[in-house]
Amino acid sequence: MIVCMSRRICVALYTAIVKLRPDWHSDDDKTGAIKIVMTGSAADPQGWQPHIGKGPPRQTGEESGRPAESRHRVRYVADRL
Repeated sequence: MIVCMSRRICVALYTAIVKLRPDWHSDDDKTGAIKIVMTGSAADPQGWQPHIGKGPPRQTGEESGRPAESRHRVRYVADRL
């Protein structure tokens, strides 16, 4: 798990990793090797929208960082302090 200082940093780091490892990305919350867990609103930049939590499906396993059934290798967390 990587905890970022800001949502902007989280999204920038995610984008950089996906450029190096495109197969780690997935639009589906349940697949893909990396995910960002963050809160936000419709007023946030368009590039952040895919990462903004959308209720219970995105929140699954946040408490432990990585649920046992997760296929995610890395989870980026913002706004959890």
